Amino acid sequence: MSEKMVWYTSILRDQVHFTTRSAMVLAILGVGVPIAGALSDESAGLGILIASVSISIFVLSVLTATVTRLKFISKSIPEEVKGTPFSEWFQSQPWSLMMGISVFVVIGLNVGFSLILL
Repeated sequence: MSEKMVWYTSILRDQVHFTTRSAMVLAILGVGVPIAGALSDESAGLGILIASVSISIFVLSVLTATVTRLKFISKSIPEEVKGTPFSEWFQSQPWSLMMGISVFVVIGLNVGFSLILL
């Protein structure tokens, strides 16, 4: 494999790791915040909400940056793999839709948290 191909697969793998870890944080938040709200007294709801919104803002910034980087990575596929089915599939992904879904999920979680905790 060429040096450019090693570099390309390395940055692609890093972005997939960012996306996976962000999704895991959102899943933990989605389950953990309602449980924390149910187990705490009513005065702790605002504090839990502020903490979850802060974490969500960080995760949202990571997710949107990662989707943007994946979009740019899909445009710079090395010549040695440019005609492969994976590269064609990767270039045809709806990156704007992925960004919209990420924003929608984070906002939806926080609206749900506020309804539960306040």
